[in-house]
Amino acid sequence: MAPTFTTTTLMDNNRVAIIAEGGEWTVLPVIRELKDQFKIVGFFQNKKNPVNNSRGLSFSTNILNTCDSLFHKNLLYKLYKSKVKTIICLNEEIKLSLVKCKHLYKNFSFAFPSYRSYETAIQKNKSIRFAKKVGIPVPEIYDYEDFSVKEKLKISFPEKIVVKADRGVSSLNVRYATNFEDLNEIYDDFKTSDDGDKPCPIVQEFVGGPTYLTQALCQDGKVKALVSHVKHREWPSSGGVTCLARTIFSKKLESYSKRLLENLNWHGEAGIEWKYDTKRNDFYFIEMNPRFEGSLDLTISSGINFPNLLVDIINEKKLKYNYDYQDNIYYRWFYRLDFEHFLYEPYGFFKFFFESFNPKINGEIKVKCLSHILCVWKYPIYTLIRRLRHRYSV
Repeated sequence: MAPTFTTTTLMDNNRVAIIAEGGEWTVLPVIRELKDQFKIVGFFQNKKNPVNNSRGLSFSTNILNTCDSLFHKNLLYKLYKSKVKTIICLNEEIKLSLVKCKHLYKNFSFAFPSYRSYETAIQKNKSIRFAKKVGIPVPEIYDYEDFSVKEKLKISFPEKIVVKADRGVSSLNVRYATNFEDLNEIYDDFKTSDDGDKPCPIVQEFVGGPTYLTQALCQDGKVKALVSHVKHREWPSSGGVTCLARTIFSKKLESYSKRLLENLNWHGEAGIEWKYDTKRNDFYFIEMNPRFEGSLDLTISSGINFPNLLVDIINEKKLKYNYDYQDNIYYRWFYRLDFEHFLYEPYGFFKFFFESFNPKINGEIKVKCLSHILCVWKYPIYTLIRRLRHRYSV
């Protein structure tokens, strides 16, 4: 049951709730872009997260884990008590719980898709099959529970096969097999570590081309803004979080993204990951993330302010698809994982220093963000300490 408040007197249209675990890389950019127009209140699961101390927050409070039976009751009480009107959720698992129980939050404003659309997006098995259904190229999927498929792979094994769990962020729960024995072992590991109710691991063709991302905002099933970029570096290098990226224009990526999102009748923010296969000269759908991507800062630097546009959508301001962005805009996430990439897989001292001081490469160190550096400055130091300990312990 929702707490009984007189919502008309308590709600403040100028207050925005940021709901997250607290460690998401999108928290700081969203706070930074909205803090001058709104009073930002943080609702975080992680009590020790440094974002709690961000100067852009009016204040922050802790919330329960979504598996707690009192999660919604606790969150609703704190939302009402904080006089919040607008909700932005940056964590896909928390957002799943909110979307599933949207009726409890009917007194608040938000931009969430239907539960059916969200469930399709967050589950890799469903999103891959949906993309294929609407005519978007996807890597070949092997039904590993089928004995005949196993026998075929045993006789003729591709160069590499990807095995991944139905859920997981970035490179988490993704492994690679180069022979049938490895594939069998990896698949069994996934099966034994999963709960019985979870779908089987996904076994699919490896597409090894460059990684591309499209980030989009939709309003009532129509794409209103879209930015594409290519990853120049990611960590882990086998496929993970973006370290250095560049915006691009691609009619094909734009067309595929619109087809997927509009057939899903999407509402709100989303990101889609692609691989480009040079032999087949086409983009292949890898996964969809029903939230802001970690590379949100790149879209902002390219000229489209996704956080502000999301608030416009939440406030039911009708948007037109006319948001042009700049191509060949670079962004490098030094404080995130690029420094770790450099320490563990060095890409050259010259390149490291050139990119650090190149004015054409955007990054986290800028006047607008200096107050937020207080939240992340320790990451590179801890990374360096871990690297040195690992090096001298071997």
